[in-house]
Amino acid sequence: MKGFRFRHGIKPKQTEYPPEERLLTLEEAGKLLGKLNPDSVKRLCRNGQLTGAFKIGSSGWRVPQSSVTAFIRAGKKFVSTRHKARKE
Repeated sequence: MKGFRFRHGIKPKQTEYPPEERLLTLEEAGKLLGKLNPDSVKRLCRNGQLTGAFKIGSSGWRVPQSSVTAFIRAGKKFVSTRHKARKE
């Protein structure tokens, strides 16, 4: 079964990057961000905290290296929102 865009002839949105821009996998971005799990990096991409990240196919993501370095330079940290802090 083909996707909606394919069936209706809609081309995927192409984001232009300079030729020297390196696109990282979730695993590579996680290593640069301090041993983050790929699922955590995916959450950052979905929330828009890693700008320019885009999805490839059904399960892959690519993150521009400049976005990861900007995230690090801004002093941002990943804070998990999956588990709420326990009240004591």
